[in-house]
Amino acid sequence: MSVTCLSNNGLDVKNVSAYSADNASVNYGCKKSVFTALKALNGGILKANCNAHIVHNTLRKMTDVLDCDVETIVRAVYSHFSISANRRVELKEFFEFVDVEYHDLLRHVTTRWLSLGPAIKRLLQSWPALISYFRSLGQDCPKRIAKSLGLSNTDANDDDDGDIKLNVSKACLLFVHNLCTLFENTVLALECESVTVCEVYPIMQKLRAKSSDRLADSFFGYEATAILESQDIPCDVKQTVERNFCAALERALSYLEQWFDFSENNIACALQALSLKNMPTFQQIKTVAEVLKLTSVLNMHELYDEYSTHKVGLQHVVRGNDGVALAVALKGTRFFQSCESEVPPNLFQLIAFVLSVPGSNAFPERIFSLMNSKWTCK
Repeated sequence: MSVTCLSNNGLDVKNVSAYSADNASVNYGCKKSVFTALKALNGGILKANCNAHIVHNTLRKMTDVLDCDVETIVRAVYSHFSISANRRVELKEFFEFVDVEYHDLLRHVTTRWLSLGPAIKRLLQSWPALISYFRSLGQDCPKRIAKSLGLSNTDANDDDDGDIKLNVSKACLLFVHNLCTLFENTVLALECESVTVCEVYPIMQKLRAKSSDRLADSFFGYEATAILESQDIPCDVKQTVERNFCAALERALSYLEQWFDFSENNIACALQALSLKNMPTFQQIKTVAEVLKLTSVLNMHELYDEYSTHKVGLQHVVRGNDGVALAVALKGTRFFQSCESEVPPNLFQLIAFVLSVPGSNAFPERIFSLMNSKWTCK
C-alpha cells in the first residue's frame, strides 16, 4: 500500500531515507513487517521508530517492580472524587481544616505519556487534606485506597504501624515523581519540533547515565530520602524500601538497554557527530557516509576537499551565535549560507540526507491527529 501510494505520486521508494512509525510488530517485526518489506526494496532505508515510547514503557516497567502500586493510588483517589460532587465539597472542607490551598486532582491515563508526573504532584500537594479525609471515613474508606495508601486500620489514627505504612507510601510517590521528571523531560526532548536524528543518541544516553547514577549513589530524591531517614521509619523498613527502589532502577536500566542500542554499532551513535555541538572530524563524517551507505553516491575525494576548504565555516557554526544555542537544522542552514562560493555539493547531500530522517515519531503522529480532526463520518 505504501509503495503504491509513492508510485501513484511519481515517487520512488529507493529515494526514501527512513520509515517512521510506532513500535508495533506490524511496523518493525523482524520477519514480516512494513519495514522489512520496504527494506527489501531499499536496502539503505533507516528505522526511525518511536524512542519516546521506549522511555514511557521504561517508566511503567519500573513502577511495576515497586511494592507500592503508585498508579493504583493515583487512579483510585482520582476516581473516588471524580464521580461525586458531594465528596469534592467534603474534601474542600478538609483543605480548609489543614490550611492547604485547594486544587482539583488530576487524572492519569495509562496510555498518555506525560500524565503520571503531574497527577502524582497534585496528589502530593493535597496529601494532608486527602489523608485527613480518608482517615475520617474509618471503616467506610474504600479498601483499595486504604490498602494502597497503607491505611489498613483506618479507625486507629494513632496506630504506629499504619503511620509507617503511610510514610512509606508517600516516600514511594515522591520517588516515582522524581523519576517522572527525568523521564518526562526525555520524552519532551525527543518530541521537540526541532529535534533531529543527530540528537537521539545523546538524549537517550543522558537518560541512561542519570538513571545509572541514581542507582550507584542510591539517590531516590531528596524528599523521599528524608522520609526514609526520619526517626519514624524503623531501620529494617528503611532497608527494605531502599532495596525495592534499587530493584526498580535496575529494572528501568535493564529495559532501557534491552530496547535501545547504546553500542557504537547503533547508527544514531555515528550520526550525533553532525549535531555540530562539537567540531566533527573528517573520520566522523566518513563514518556517517559509510553507515548510511552513501559512499557509492557521494564523491568521497571531493567530500574531503569540501571539508578541508570549509573547516573554518564549520567551526564558526559549532561555536554558535553569540552564545545562543541553535537548532541543528538551523546550524546546517547557516553553514551553507556562509559558504562564499558554491555550496559544497557532497557535504550538502550528506547533511540533507541526515536531516531528512525523523528524530521522533511525533511528526507522523501529529499528522494522524490533523487527519482525524479533518475527516468525519459525513
